[in-house]
Amino acid sequence: MEHRDPEWTFREIIQQGDKASNPQSSREFDRAGHPHAEAGDPPANALDAISEEAKESGTPVEVVLSIWDDEFSIPKEEASKYFGPELKKHIRHIRDSNDETFLDMLKTFEEDMSFLTIEDFNTVGLEGDIGTFRTPYHGISEAKLKELNANRFLWFFRAQNATTDDQERRGSWGEGKFTLENASRLGAQITWSRRLKSKPKNVLMGQTTLRRHAIHHPSEGYGKTENNGDVVPADFDSFGYFSTTKFGDDPADYAPLPVNDSTSEGAEFIAEFREKFSLVRGDEPGTSIIIPHPKEGVTNPDSLARAIIARWLITIYSGDMIVRIRKNGDEIWEITKDTVRDVITKLNWSVEPPKVGTQNGQNPSNRTVEQWTFLLDMLDESASIPDERKFVTDPAMSNAAPNWVNPFWSVDDTEQEMKRLRESFDSGGMIRIDARVNVRSRKDGVEPEEGRLLILMRKSEEETATTLFARHGMTIPFMDSAKGAVALVIAKDDDPLSKILRHAEGPAHLEWNRGAERISVKAGMWHHGQTTVDFVRNSVKSLLEIMKPDDEVETHELSLFRITLPSSSGTIEREITGVEEPEFPEGTTDLCQIPSKNSSGRVRVRSKTDLDLSKKSISINLAYQTSKGSAWNKYRISDFDDSDISVSSTGATMVGAPVAKPSNNDGLVYTFKVDSSEWKIDFHGFDKIRDVAVDVTQIKGA
Repeated sequence: MEHRDPEWTFREIIQQGDKASNPQSSREFDRAGHPHAEAGDPPANALDAISEEAKESGTPVEVVLSIWDDEFSIPKEEASKYFGPELKKHIRHIRDSNDETFLDMLKTFEEDMSFLTIEDFNTVGLEGDIGTFRTPYHGISEAKLKELNANRFLWFFRAQNATTDDQERRGSWGEGKFTLENASRLGAQITWSRRLKSKPKNVLMGQTTLRRHAIHHPSEGYGKTENNGDVVPADFDSFGYFSTTKFGDDPADYAPLPVNDSTSEGAEFIAEFREKFSLVRGDEPGTSIIIPHPKEGVTNPDSLARAIIARWLITIYSGDMIVRIRKNGDEIWEITKDTVRDVITKLNWSVEPPKVGTQNGQNPSNRTVEQWTFLLDMLDESASIPDERKFVTDPAMSNAAPNWVNPFWSVDDTEQEMKRLRESFDSGGMIRIDARVNVRSRKDGVEPEEGRLLILMRKSEEETATTLFARHGMTIPFMDSAKGAVALVIAKDDDPLSKILRHAEGPAHLEWNRGAERISVKAGMWHHGQTTVDFVRNSVKSLLEIMKPDDEVETHELSLFRITLPSSSGTIEREITGVEEPEFPEGTTDLCQIPSKNSSGRVRVRSKTDLDLSKKSISINLAYQTSKGSAWNKYRISDFDDSDISVSSTGATMVGAPVAKPSNNDGLVYTFKVDSSEWKIDFHGFDKIRDVAVDVTQIKGA
C-alpha cells in the first residue's frame, strides 16, 4: 500500500439538493463548561473500552491527562505539519468567520501551540475495520450487526449523533467526541490508537467540526468562474479530517482513511507524532488524543482534578479507574482509590463557583472537603450497614407509575416500618434503601423488569447537606441536593432502571430530565418514563418529607386574614391568627370513601366497610375543581396527565392506561379491577393549592 502523508480535507458537496445544515452539538457540552465537559466523556469512553483481561483481573482503567504549555509549547512552524494551512483555509472561508469564535481559531495559527493529551490504558483502542463506513441498517444480519457494534473506529470517526445498541455503555448519543474538539480553541483534535487485536495495529486520524462553507480559488482548484463571469465555488461539508485523503481526489469517492503502520513511512510518521507530543504510550493498546490550543480552564491541573473527582468519585473509589494529571512533564496529581481522600483535602474547593456553563448549571465541584469526606465515609460504610438500617421498598404495581406516596404499601404494618425508617434516620446513623421500580418497555413482547435504585442517606445540618446522583459510576451533575441529608443515589451498571435514565440524559449526561424526548409518551419507548425519572430525581426530598413526624407540622401566629363584622356600634375588625390549614371533611360516594379531595397534592379513594366490590371494575374520573361550571368540561391535558400523576394501590389493580378526556364530561380517567373487599388507591402529583373533583363509578357488566 502506498503511503500518503495526511492533510486536512473536507467532503466536497457535488450532489444537488443536499440540505445545508450546521451541527449544534457543542451547545450541550457548553452547558457543562470547562473543564467539566472534558472530565466527563473521555474517561467514560476509556471505561467502556476496558480490555477483557483488565476486566477479569480487576485491573483499573488508567487515564493520563498531560498539559503542555509555555516553554514546552510546540513552535508554530513545527505545529503546521499537523494543524496547517489547509485547515486555516477552510476556517477563513466560513461566512461568519469574522465572529469572535472563528477569529480566535485563526489566531491560533500565529501562536506557538500549547496542547493537552488524553491517554487511556488497559483498554482495547479503536478496534475495527478502518475501511467500514456504514453504520447498522434495517435488515442487517445479526452477525454483521455484532461486527458493526464492536467497531470502535467506525463509531468514533464515521458516526455523528448515533451510537451502538450496547446498553451497557455509559454514553448514549454518539456526541461525546464533540468534547474533544470543543476543548480546543482551534476546534480540532488528532487521535492515535494502538489496537489490541485489529490490523493495522496503529492508526492515526484527526477530526474537526466547522460549518458548511464555500471556497472560490480556481487557480488552486477550488471552484470555477463561468464564461459569463458567474462564480461557482466549491461547497464543503462541516466535518473535516486529518487523513490520507488529498484535495483533488475524486469527491465522489471521498473516504478519509487514517495513517497506519502497514507501510514503513506510516509507522515512521506515527512514531514521530508520538515523540513530538511527548505521549506516554509505548506498546500498550489504547487511545491517545491531542487537543491543540486548549481553552482556558482546561490547562489548570487543580481544576481538572476537582472536575475528575466530581464526575468520577464512585468509579475511582471502587478501584475501577486511576487518573493521573501532569503539567509539563511533572505529575501533579495521582487520583486512585488509595489517594483520593488525600487529594480532596489538598485541593482548594472554595474557588469553585456555585454555577457553571452557559445555562448556570449546578457546579458538581462546588462542595466542601467535609461534604466530600461524608460521601466517602458513606461509601466505606455501605458494605457493613446492619440489617436494622436496611429498607426495601415495594415496587409500583405492574401497571402503575412509581411513587413515594407509601413506599411500604404491601408490608403488613406499614406504619411500623415507617417508624423504623424515621427512627433509624433520626439517630444519625446511615440508612440504606433499595428502591424497587418496575421498568416497562413499550416494545411488543418485552416483559417488565424490576430495577433497583440504591439510596444511602445520613441526617445532616444544612451546611453539610449534599446529594450525589450517579449512573454506571458516573456522577450526573446538574441535580439539586436536598436539605437535611448527605445522600448518594446510585443507579447500578447493569440494572434495567439505568436504561431509562440513559434516555433521560442529554449528550453531555448532565441531568435526568423528565422532558427528555426519548422518555416522552410520544417516543413510544417506555411506560411511565417521566414519572420514573421524577421518582429518582425526587427520591431524597420525598423520603425526607414522608419521614417527618406529624408533630413537625408547624403553625405560626401570623395574621392570615381579617374579617369585618357588623355590630350595634358600627363595625368590628377582627384579626384571625394562628389558624391551621383546615382538614378536608371525609366524604363518601355510594361506592367508596374519599378521605380528602386534595391534601398536599394527593387524593385517596378507599373501600366502604359495608360494600364489597371484589372482582368488580371501577372508573375514577379526576379533574380540578372550578368556581363556575363543570370541572369535567373544563379539564384540559395541560392541567395534569398520566405523566404527572403517580399511583399506588392496595387491593386493586390498574387496568390499561389512563385516558385523558375520553369525552366532554370526563377529565383523566383511570380504570381499576378491585381484588379485595378492603382496598385503597392513592394518587399523587396534583397542584397542592387546588382541589380535585373525584367521580367514582362501577363499570357496568364488570
